[in-house]
Amino acid sequence: MTPVNNHRPTSWIALLGAIAITWLPVVLFLWLSSDPKTASKAPGAALAGTAVVVAAYVFSRKQAWSLVLWVPLVLGAAVGGLSLVGTGLSTPTSGPNAGPLEGVAVLLMFLIAVGLGGLVFAGTWFRPKTWSPMMLVIGAMNTALMFVAGSTGFGMATGQEIMLHFSDPAGKPVAGAEVRFERFGYGSGGAEVFDVSGGPFHSDSEGVVRVPSRRMRYKTRMTVSKEGFREITVTLDMQLAEHDRMRSYTVSTYETRAIATGAVPATDTPLIPLCLSPMSDAPTSKVVLFDLYSKHDLPETVTPKSLDLETGKFSGDLSGDIELEYFSASNTRYRDQRLRLRGLNGVQLYLVSRDECLPTTTHTLYEQLYRIAPQSGYGQEVMIANPGNSPGPVVYVRASDGKLHGRLCIEALGNAVDETPRYNGTLEINPSGRNLEWVKEND
Repeated sequence: MTPVNNHRPTSWIALLGAIAITWLPVVLFLWLSSDPKTASKAPGAALAGTAVVVAAYVFSRKQAWSLVLWVPLVLGAAVGGLSLVGTGLSTPTSGPNAGPLEGVAVLLMFLIAVGLGGLVFAGTWFRPKTWSPMMLVIGAMNTALMFVAGSTGFGMATGQEIMLHFSDPAGKPVAGAEVRFERFGYGSGGAEVFDVSGGPFHSDSEGVVRVPSRRMRYKTRMTVSKEGFREITVTLDMQLAEHDRMRSYTVSTYETRAIATGAVPATDTPLIPLCLSPMSDAPTSKVVLFDLYSKHDLPETVTPKSLDLETGKFSGDLSGDIELEYFSASNTRYRDQRLRLRGLNGVQLYLVSRDECLPTTTHTLYEQLYRIAPQSGYGQEVMIANPGNSPGPVVYVRASDGKLHGRLCIEALGNAVDETPRYNGTLEINPSGRNLEWVKEND
């Protein structure tokens, strides 16, 4: 039966046209959101589409089918306003859990909610001239479909899987590794996160596992476990803005909070290759950690000449195990700085650049990732360029007995010409093995 308005047949063409117009903001938003290059324009396009719906409603208030336009406008504004109020009330603006500028963000939420409340009031005041139960039902059903399609479509349009590629120390793929994740969104507690947690997911025969995620404001913490291997955690940080081209990530073990860091392209599917560590390579409490600071060991007028491996102390002479020579290659103040380390008493050194310590599928770097000193490649001295760049490269140390190994990260400060240099950094020492990952119990 054809719906009627004041005993006049309602045009089905006009009704279908009104339904099509209501979908304009949703279609524009999803279409532009699907492409990272145009995603920033999606909210503006949705507002423009909403303006078209408002204009169409204003010119058709006397028609019964105008309810199809009116319902999503009023209901959408009401739901949006209440959601913003709820998010604002649940977001702390002070204390340890508050993020930077949280107070400003909450204030903006409330201001936008007030504006949406004004739209609800205006829509209620300027309601349709003619009230049709059938058109009201059609409008409500159409609005529900729009909400469902918008929510589901946004998840699909902004979807971005995270790929983890697992291998063992020999470079062979690790199948069956289990991955569980927790996700955090913008704001305290991840108020805008679509899936707070999930899993388990398992790596395939190629060692690859795919974790569902989305672009932009989502930080994902993934826990990886596999029988016979140590559990690790991989945290992929948020992409905070469209112009950010890279997303950083951190690899952690139970013993070490950030054993390695890296970055992946923000606009592509993040691929993070990881070597899994067998339980047999777990660190022991034998490793000793020294915080190095030459100013604590020597007066300001005394130039540190050497470092003792057993005590982690600097000396003003060559009584230690590693000789230090800080200078400028061009004899220019604060330029072309160099730090030469030379082994004393049979000590040998091995220099590793920071990039070589990042996760990789190449098994030759497995030992460096988990802070296991290499077996070969040592020499009597190494040269560090620009040693003032913290944390700088890694220098592995091996004593003359072949048992004691160390992992040295050192930073040099001074003009490298006539100013007394100062050193700081960390030194991890294992007196009887190559594993140099530090265990928490040593703290």
